[in-house]
Order: sequence, then structure tokens, then C-alpha cells
Amino acid sequence: MELLSEQVAFIGETELMNQKKTVFFCPFDVTDDIFKYIRAWLGGLDPMAGVIVCGNSSGVERYTLRLLLNKGFAVIVPLATTIPENLEEFNLGWKLSNEESTRMMNKAFDEHRLLLVASKDNVSVSTPTGKTIGIRNRWMMEVGDRFVVAMRHENDYFDRLLLGRNTVFLCEKPRLVQDPNLVLLEVQTAECQQPNSRHFVRDAKKDALSMGWEIYRKLKAGVGVEDGDALTSMVNRYLSLDIEHPSLLHSLILMVIARNYSDCNDFDFMGFVRQWSVKNLRPEDWKHFKNKDGRYLPSLAEKCMSRMLRQMPSRNMMSLDYGRPYDTGLLHEWLDEAMSRYPRNKKHLQNALKLAYYEHDGVMIDHYKKMLAV
Repeated sequence: MELLSEQVAFIGETELMNQKKTVFFCPFDVTDDIFKYIRAWLGGLDPMAGVIVCGNSSGVERYTLRLLLNKGFAVIVPLATTIPENLEEFNLGWKLSNEESTRMMNKAFDEHRLLLVASKDNVSVSTPTGKTIGIRNRWMMEVGDRFVVAMRHENDYFDRLLLGRNTVFLCEKPRLVQDPNLVLLEVQTAECQQPNSRHFVRDAKKDALSMGWEIYRKLKAGVGVEDGDALTSMVNRYLSLDIEHPSLLHSLILMVIARNYSDCNDFDFMGFVRQWSVKNLRPEDWKHFKNKDGRYLPSLAEKCMSRMLRQMPSRNMMSLDYGRPYDTGLLHEWLDEAMSRYPRNKKHLQNALKLAYYEHDGVMIDHYKKMLAV
């Protein structure tokens, strides 16, 4: 407690820190039925059994927090911002007016079952950012005795993060429907591996690579991608292939999607980039090149970041279902990678400044302005 008290600021019932704590995590990418799983989880809990640690950055977190406070649970709320000076202007719950939120908080404070926590690293931060949410999540990891994750994904981040910890997943996200041709390929390959098989042994990786190149040629020519659903199906088909990364093909797929389809209706470009992964960029994907006129053109990595930034204003609209804000964490991943490679690159600094303005992060705005002025 002494170490933690030096790192964070508290408002409320600090005695809650000494009780057993269940930490609630929620990925940003969840399906519409997540709320019924959250309601079922909380419906089976005794409000007197312990303390729930729940953030309030995403719409799902705020929805869960509102249920917890209404049902009489003891709650610790770690903030990804500084603690506000005026709690009457601080809206804690989902679809609440400031007046309702204040009344709910005051009731919980009076009953000694609410604690607000903020990292001292987040001084002057008024809007959550990928960095401050990361600081918040590390603190939640540090104090938790048990962990509940709203939804499990394939190759899940939380599986790795909470390895060996007492963790429960409320539900699993449906997997992508696999392409029938790929299923046939896997069946044929399995047949070839049988001891008495009369089939010639086939190279599954070579077949997958050939299919990957065929998909790239179709994407480049615009064949079979009449709408967002068809494009999503083709991209999912490619992502399900067993192909080594990083590779020339993987970079070409990213390039053709970014150039031709990043603004396509009903296609989640940011979701594709997240699955493609910044870790799969090759060194040459960061390099500029000259056109026939001798003019330098941006690198593949820069083009992708520019398209992500271009989409942010429209994609930050609140969902009518659960008010989930757009996650800027993906952009932070790409910009952090860019800045680690080229800390003085003007284009990367300008992109980082745009993101800081978008998040209303005054500290980082001043920081990048000073770097650009040097």
C-alpha cells in the first residue's frame, strides 16, 4: 500500500484497497451481446462478497460501472485521467446526466463503498489516451486478486497478459468463418499425412502462399470486392492463411488495402490494420522512395498512419448501443514504433501532434510543438 500510495491519488474509501479485489477488463472490440453476459455475471454475485475494480474509459466499462453502483457493490474506479476538481461535472456512468451521476457517487461515498484512483503520472490529462489507459491497466494488474474479462478473442491479448492468474472470461468472440477452399486444403493435407495414404504429399505452406498471392492479385484488380462485405470476406480469407510474416506479400496486401480500400463503406480498415500488426512491418516499409520526377514519396508505414488519422474524426462517433469511444491505442502503437525508429522525423512528429490535439492532451501538444520547433 505504501508504494501504491506514492504513485496514485485517492478520493473516497481507501479501506477498500485492503479487501479482496476482482478486476474487470473489457477489450474495445466486443460484440453487441456483451451486455447480457455482464448482466448475468453481476446477477450471480453477492454485493457484499468483495470489491470490484472497474474503469470508466469505454462505453462498456461505464455501463458496467453504472450497474455496480446501482446494485450496491463496493467499487474502486481507476481513472485514465487526473481526478477532476469538481466532481459535480464528472460523469461516472453510462447514459447518465451529470446530476444523476453526482447523486449516484454521493450515495456510494456516503455508504463508504466508492474509491476513485488516479495515477500521478496522469497530471493535467483530461481525456484518456492509449498511454494513460496503459498506465491504468498496469495498476489494475498490480492490485487485482482475481480477473474477469468481458470477451475472449482468438489469440487473446488478455490470455497472455493474465497467464497464470485467476481469470474468468464471460464469453468468447465468434471466430471468423473459414474459407471453404482453405478447409478443403487442410483436409487434403491431413489425408496426405496418413501412413497408408495413396495421395502425393503436398506442401500446405506452398498452397497457402499461392492462395495468398491470388488474393493479392484480386484485391489489386478489384475483382470480387463489389462491396464492404465481399472485401471483408476476402481479407478474412487471407488473414486465416498460414503464411510467414513479415514478408513481401504481407506488405503488399497492406499497401493495396491502404491505397484502394481504406475508405470503403462497411469495411473496418482499423480492425484490419490491428490484425495485420505493426510488428510485421519490414525495414523497407519505413523507407521513402523517389518517383520518376525525383520527388520523395511517403513510406508504406506513413501512408497507413495518415489513413488512420484521416478516419479518426468520423469513426469517433458514439455508438447508439453502448457509447463506446473510438480506441486510439492502435495509432499509439504505430506512432510509438515510428518514433523509436526515427525520433526526429518531421512527418511522424506532425502525426503525433495531430493525435495529441485529437485527444486534447495538453502536455503532449506542448512536447511535440517544441520538438517540431527545434
